Amino acid sequence: MFLEGTFHVLWIYIIFGLVLCLPPLLLPPWKSLVHYFNKREISRRNSLRIFLIVFGLALAITAMVFMCLHHPYFFELEFSTFDAKYLFFNFYTLFSFILLPAGLALVGCASYIKYSSNLKLGNFFIITVGLLALGLGGSFLHDIFWCGTRTDLFTHSVNSGYDLEWWRDLVSVTSKDYRVFGFYMIVLTIILLIFASIMGWKHEGFLEKKHDRNTKISIILFSTLIFIVLGFSLYVMEYWRIFTFIPAFLSTFLGIPFSLFLSYHLGKKLAT
Repeated sequence: MFLEGTFHVLWIYIIFGLVLCLPPLLLPPWKSLVHYFNKREISRRNSLRIFLIVFGLALAITAMVFMCLHHPYFFELEFSTFDAKYLFFNFYTLFSFILLPAGLALVGCASYIKYSSNLKLGNFFIITVGLLALGLGGSFLHDIFWCGTRTDLFTHSVNSGYDLEWWRDLVSVTSKDYRVFGFYMIVLTIILLIFASIMGWKHEGFLEKKHDRNTKISIILFSTLIFIVLGFSLYVMEYWRIFTFIPAFLSTFLGIPFSLFLSYHLGKKLAT
């Protein structure tokens, strides 16, 4: 079995998921902490909103620049040494797959601030971590698509290169099989989606005026679209073995901005 020798990673992820998801569900101090911060309104909300949307857009634009400089159909950089190439790849990975989802979350938070009539600090924190988890889940969805395509739906062993060295070192895995990484990305993505759902549910519970049925449906729809659009856009952008210039261009310059648009409107729906 291709997962042999890696089940310790599953336990790591399960423990991570329990530590992440159980406190808001079971621990009374967590609820008390939110209530404590909800007694405080955020001051200078306009300044904070402008900062969040500018910083969020800056992260997204920077990620798109790295995508273009990494992509062979755009403006791929040439490097004289492998160390320089590997260093650039690490920055590309950080901005494209970690900081880009954070940028989407910040844009959603800025919208949440704008449309909240009674902005509470505790609720704002819940929305922030929930949107971040949703964005990261969408980012990691692209890894599932990538690994599934590369391995013919996880039926064939295909070795990764230096792109997964950081992950193998982090979780102490010697296997280079893309199927291993893809399987554990499925586990991590499920954990993040569960946590994002818990945050949405908890946020609803702390609201003085509950969302109506149509708004709840809109929140679920926007969340699902962000997850799918971001994941698929990153997948198409990165998988240049089968997606040529036009799909890559559309996924980068339409898919990513559309994800930002969806995040903004999700923040608005959460605040309404």
